[in-house]
Amino acid sequence: QRVAWLVSSHMRFHFFANNQDADPWRWMRKEAQSGRFRKSSELKEAVQQMAEVCAADVIGCGRPHSSTDGTYAMGECLAAITESVPIHTRDLAYGPELPALLGDKTGEILQALLVQVRSGQVANEPEALMEAAKRKLARKARKE
Repeated sequence: QRVAWLVSSHMRFHFFANNQDADPWRWMRKEAQSGRFRKSSELKEAVQQMAEVCAADVIGCGRPHSSTDGTYAMGECLAAITESVPIHTRDLAYGPELPALLGDKTGEILQALLVQVRSGQVANEPEALMEAAKRKLARKARKE
């Protein structure tokens, strides 16, 4: 599956590496939501592998002396982004007090927090997640 993803996505990587107006955050958020990867570290490893594939592609296109610096720089950029884009609720940076607060609503609210962190509405930090969870609980209490 990884090889298929690398082959099918490598031209997109080239696009992002060669277009300053392209939004790599948007691409990584889309990949995080795709279901192809189980954790952020898997996505990070995949984009690092893609940088290698794309560098080989640049050289393999008949230009053995072409610079691959931009390709590797894009790989580093994407790898850094993946560290900030959670894929699973396990990737959220909450402490033990959050599940204690949420009780039986933990799974449901963590899923909502995951969406908020991916979209950039909430920072993936313990304090920010706790505040967002408290707001979510308060809204749920008002609805009931």
